[in-house]
Amino acid sequence: MRKRREMPGASPPLTARVPSSASAYDQRGLAPGQEYQVTVHALRGTNWGPPASKTITTMIDGPQDLRVVAVTPTTLELSWLRPQAEVDQFVVSYVSAGNQRVRLVVPSEADGTVLTDLMPGVEYVVTVTAERGRAVSYPASVRASTAPGHYTYPEVQPPALPPRPRPRPAPAPRPPRPAEQGQEESRPGPRLPQPSRRPWGNLPAELGRLGGTVQDLERHLRAHGYPLRANQTYTSVARRIHEYLQRRLAAAPAVSPSPPPGRALPTPSPDLGTWKRDSNQGIYGVSPEGVGGVAAPRHPKPEVLGSSADGALLVSLDGLRGHLERVVLRWQPQPPAEGPRGELSVPGTARTASIPDLRPGTTYHVEVHGVRAGQTSTSYAFITTTGSSPLGFLGATDEPPPSGPSTTQGAQAPGLQQRPQELGELRVLGRDKTGHLRVVWTAQPDTFAHFQLHLRVPDGSGTHEELLPGDVRQALVPSPPPGMPYELSLRGVPPEGKPSAPLIYQGIMDRDEEKPGKPLVPPRLGELTVTDVTSNSLLLHWTVPEGTFDSFVIQYKDRDGPQVVPVEGPQRSAPITNLDMGRKYKFVLYGLVGKKRHGPRVAEAKTVPRRDPSPAAPPRLGMLWVTDPSPDSLHLSWTVPEGQFDSFMVQYRDRDGRPQVVPVEGPERSVVISPLVPDHKYRFTLFGIASKKRHGPLTADGTTAPEKREEPRHPEPPAQPLLGEVTVAGSTPDSLRLSWTVARGTFDSFLVQYKDAQGQPQAVPVAGDENEVTVPGLESDRKYKMNLYGLRGRQRVGPVSVVATTAHQEVVEETFPTEPSTEAPEPTEQPILGELTVTGSSPNSLHLSWTVPEGQFDNFLVHYKNGDGQPKGVRVPGHKDEVTISGLEPDQKYKMKLYGFHGDQRQGPVSAIGVTNSEAVTTQVPPTMTPELAITPRLGELAVTDTTPDSLRLSWTIPKGQFDHFLVQYKNGDGQPKAVRVPGHEDEVTISGLEPNYKYKMNLYGFHGDQRQGPVSVIGVTGEWTYKNGDGQPKAVRVPGHKDEVTISGLEPDQKYKMKLYGFHGDQRQGPVSAIGVTAAEEEPLGFTEAPEPPEEPVLGELMPGRKYKMHLYGLHGGRCEGPVSTVGVTEETPPATEPPMEPRLGELTVTDVTPSSVGLAWTVPEGQFDSFMVQYKDSNGQLQVVPVAADQHEATIPGLDPARKYKMNVYGLHGGRRVGPLSVVAVTVALPPAPATESPQKPRLGELTVTDVTSDSAALSWTVPEGEFDSFVVQYKDRDGQPQVVPVAADQREVTVPDLEPNRKYKFLLFGIQDGKRRSPVSVDAKTGPSGPISVLFLVPQKPGTPGA
Repeated sequence: MRKRREMPGASPPLTARVPSSASAYDQRGLAPGQEYQVTVHALRGTNWGPPASKTITTMIDGPQDLRVVAVTPTTLELSWLRPQAEVDQFVVSYVSAGNQRVRLVVPSEADGTVLTDLMPGVEYVVTVTAERGRAVSYPASVRASTAPGHYTYPEVQPPALPPRPRPRPAPAPRPPRPAEQGQEESRPGPRLPQPSRRPWGNLPAELGRLGGTVQDLERHLRAHGYPLRANQTYTSVARRIHEYLQRRLAAAPAVSPSPPPGRALPTPSPDLGTWKRDSNQGIYGVSPEGVGGVAAPRHPKPEVLGSSADGALLVSLDGLRGHLERVVLRWQPQPPAEGPRGELSVPGTARTASIPDLRPGTTYHVEVHGVRAGQTSTSYAFITTTGSSPLGFLGATDEPPPSGPSTTQGAQAPGLQQRPQELGELRVLGRDKTGHLRVVWTAQPDTFAHFQLHLRVPDGSGTHEELLPGDVRQALVPSPPPGMPYELSLRGVPPEGKPSAPLIYQGIMDRDEEKPGKPLVPPRLGELTVTDVTSNSLLLHWTVPEGTFDSFVIQYKDRDGPQVVPVEGPQRSAPITNLDMGRKYKFVLYGLVGKKRHGPRVAEAKTVPRRDPSPAAPPRLGMLWVTDPSPDSLHLSWTVPEGQFDSFMVQYRDRDGRPQVVPVEGPERSVVISPLVPDHKYRFTLFGIASKKRHGPLTADGTTAPEKREEPRHPEPPAQPLLGEVTVAGSTPDSLRLSWTVARGTFDSFLVQYKDAQGQPQAVPVAGDENEVTVPGLESDRKYKMNLYGLRGRQRVGPVSVVATTAHQEVVEETFPTEPSTEAPEPTEQPILGELTVTGSSPNSLHLSWTVPEGQFDNFLVHYKNGDGQPKGVRVPGHKDEVTISGLEPDQKYKMKLYGFHGDQRQGPVSAIGVTNSEAVTTQVPPTMTPELAITPRLGELAVTDTTPDSLRLSWTIPKGQFDHFLVQYKNGDGQPKAVRVPGHEDEVTISGLEPNYKYKMNLYGFHGDQRQGPVSVIGVTGEWTYKNGDGQPKAVRVPGHKDEVTISGLEPDQKYKMKLYGFHGDQRQGPVSAIGVTAAEEEPLGFTEAPEPPEEPVLGELMPGRKYKMHLYGLHGGRCEGPVSTVGVTEETPPATEPPMEPRLGELTVTDVTPSSVGLAWTVPEGQFDSFMVQYKDSNGQLQVVPVAADQHEATIPGLDPARKYKMNVYGLHGGRRVGPLSVVAVTVALPPAPATESPQKPRLGELTVTDVTSDSAALSWTVPEGEFDSFVVQYKDRDGQPQVVPVAADQREVTVPDLEPNRKYKFLLFGIQDGKRRSPVSVDAKTGPSGPISVLFLVPQKPGTPGA
């Protein structure tokens, strides 16, 4: 490896040799901000491989030794040492008192600046970074407070610099700057006055004159630069000094003693006797003489802080707080102004008071006094003028009043005070030289015994957790893969052991190379949610779907008034503490970008009220983590925020799918689960047991570490074989030719699987030395999904898949040569889309190409979804047949759909699956871990996208993988199950033939190989109509609520109508109730005097086909009309001219349940309607058995079977005397459990059946089995029409939720236990569903076991 610095006069290249097993190299000692050309050669013996070069620029260093050199009430002067690297500018940023981020640009030659227009007595966090082009250095930060507003600062010169200058890093070789030719360049402009630095030898005596609160002392220490030692903080020093002053005050005599000889008292400032306190006034006074004694307590006068958001005037009562029972405020407008007077009484503990309903631009006289033990204290009065217009949130006006003194100028509103938090902020500063993430945080000192730091990568390689001492504020954690999102969670654990609410930091790992040209997305706030609510704290979470914010601001009001909590930009959560119990709060979140505020997002929450101490608080599970993976164990840990559990129970399934249970004692909060299988994923479920009641569960996934194998001394076994790509090499109307590659190793044989036109799986075996095959016997112009598996020993690898369409079958008639035709030439042929393939990929792009067998398209459209699930489209001109889709994410799977447009018609789509490359740097060293051979697909969300009176349109997402097909299941209006099969490349379907205004629950299943995933569910309601006219169009008539009858006119005579009545109350609808009516026949007029002469054969023409007519015959004789006699006739249906009637087709046959003596079957009918069904099988004697099934049934239970026996079930559909099918499936009945040798089998017995939860449309049941084991359970009840409904339950379940119930209806549920094909005596319980509104009422009437069902 050679490294050469790109600059004139650079030193000779640096050469380093790296072992061949290494894939990374760390070069230290380089200059910051310099450009280097790095060249890597492979060396074997004396032969050099081709070079690989890249130009790399080191990161610029930032300013060093940042410090505050001078402070005033409104300014801070900063100084720093310039970095070694050449920079373009410095950027100084801080958050102003109005929660706006201020960003100042300072020239590169400067080594300091002055911040102006600051608020007095406010602490600021100032950050300085260096910038060069797009490069930004690490920030340097300093925390400093402006001086309080009541201090006076004499004009003094800053102290002389110390004799030895501060050390400065040696700069890298670079062209000298003008400022560096001589001595240090003088800073432009005069320095601001700086408070004199007093000697700190007599610190308690000097600060004793202040006598303020801890916050006063802390600000004083910060303003005067008190030197700290080791791990001291300003807060801890101020607290200790404050405690000392309190002890001195308690022990001080009435008259201060004389100071000892040789020890001088501090000299007070000239205006010390008239010193005005700020809002954080303490109880220590100052003697008028200015000596160090302690005088009587003084209370500062109330003062105006500003205006609130609703225009009220805010008055500070800090000086009176804690000394009075209550405070009374009276106000009235000053003449000549007019307006109402007012009086307000607030508790003596209030820090502020809000005077409401004041007129803008009006001068008021305000009087304040206190009441204690029935006595009135001294009265305070002041005059203030309200602003001329409503102010913003806690904004104070800077305009003086029209007349009279005003107390609003220079005051700081309490809403600008930051509420103290135990945990401050959590940040990531970047990666260190070893590649680890450097994480830092802030927290109140001396508060926590240790910290819990947790790193989670949702789609990556597991988690990382550390337990850190309470005095550290930074840590190094493993770096997630590039481009991978991650989440950091920090909790503080105090000595009493209850963890605090977590700080959460969410970020995305930087990629190795940022792609230029990416458009900036404006930031957008997502949802604001509240979690972890306790009696005095809660945790706010929010999301940022797009863009980034500089910072956030959280606003809320508590009993002390408005509060503001600033949050750093990378954070997505913030704990709010010091709240009142049982109080409702409204939180408002804003995102800040520069000086622009985005939002707000609002969330409301109520803290937990005070509980009666006599009963124990109900326990509650918190969070569950899986850590410390080893090849045979995993470590589980959890939290219990409230209450106490008697014990815990951990459930999981072993490698064979058998459930395992691990009990844990109540005081424990962790357990080690072993023995486990190496490199296996487990899902753990945690329950808490309290008073024999189960709480939870909490669920977490964990994967054991791969088994560590010793280095083999013998040759390694052959590598795991790996399939490459499968492609379609050719197609005919009845066959497809496939070819594939083998990326690594060899296979014994291959297997091609697909499904034929009837949906039956087919397989084509191929020898292991072949890499292509022709699949014959296919239908023309039909799409097939071909799955290729590689077989080696007993292991099956794959599948790799490809979707292909057979060629169109062209019918050519034989013709003989004739004379040349004189007809016009045929019009332009219709273009046809061919195949879409992915021909190339990179970490952020896919290259697509396609074919157009016939014709020419005007243009194409490539449609796909990005990483956030948002649809994207790329338009391509019609003369092109390839395109590169860029801006994609690395190592992601994309489904590309191609549409062709010709005129006003759209063809397609044709689809292809592509995976972008990973950004990881690859070497020629073979991987040591077997790559994942197949991606397991996962169902996303199911949604209803359109509704009509007789159909619902569904669409769904597939976040990962590809399914072979889907199945949508639902129940029709009669409660019969229905199923619709959907091909795997589709993501939407329309379910038709539904009833109007009916609620349906749609369940979507995905099938991949022999596995079924799901369901994901959604509830949809079809549109409504009240009745249909003669043309079948729906009609509706609205009737006022006070009427109870209506006449529906405009109907046709002698027609049957079904009328549905709905009732509306508020936003709720009830009904319908239905009735059927037939209109009367229309009578012909009888005034004929002469009848037309009929033809020999009377024929009535121009009738509608397929319509019923009633015919009346009258006889006319001598001017009289006899009759009529009547008959009814129906005209014949006109058969469709082009399409024959749809032939019914059988879909898929599945086994739904097996017992030792029965098998449950279910099947689908995708098209048409059968007259009936027939199930055939052979019994144990080989005799053919037939079970008929009605046409409206799509499931059947076959009884009378033998245990532990394999049966092949054939289902036929009967239609018009013909038999369609069969569908076949093989099922094995359950074996009977062996009877114990010594005692008879224990007879199972049902225990108690209870209702655990009810909603307006469901009821949750649970039960116990004190003795024995059942084969399965059945829950039975009757629906609204009195029809019995059955819900089967597996034998290992003890609870079930019964869905699709009617609101506000009472049900009786019967539970049967099934054993040996027989039902045991039921247990029953009554439950009433809640109304459709927000109130739920539950009635439970348990009955003894054995009570007969209803």
